[in-house]
Amino acid sequence: MVPEAREDQRMTCATAGEFMELVGEALDSVIDPCSVGRGLHAGLRDMGMVGSIELGSFTGSLPGSVIVTLQTTSPACTFQTWFDDRVKQEVAQRLPGVACDVRWSTAFDWSDDSMSDALKARIREKRERVLLTLGRVPA
Repeated sequence: MVPEAREDQRMTCATAGEFMELVGEALDSVIDPCSVGRGLHAGLRDMGMVGSIELGSFTGSLPGSVIVTLQTTSPACTFQTWFDDRVKQEVAQRLPGVACDVRWSTAFDWSDDSMSDALKARIREKRERVLLTLGRVPA
């Protein structure tokens, strides 16, 4: 079922899974600045920066809140405030009236292995193109 807009601009969905997907889409639309530096423009899920998504208690047909736990790619990351603001904006666009709380993992265990397989493939393809441009054969 596709979410539909009501007069009060709030969204209704048939299942919690649909709400989770809307939050996931919001996270995908937040592009990690470090991925831009690599020339790849990847969202938070592809980067493997989403630790968890939790829906709060439902008020009528909507969750009252969403809690998103993120992890940075480095303990020295200076973009936490930026990520916090962007995630809240993107969730608010998809689920108006639903509060969004962004929390941060303190595990600091992110690695390139945390990235999605699709992003890893894009990185490999980009490296191969660069190597071919330099006249080198990719390994």
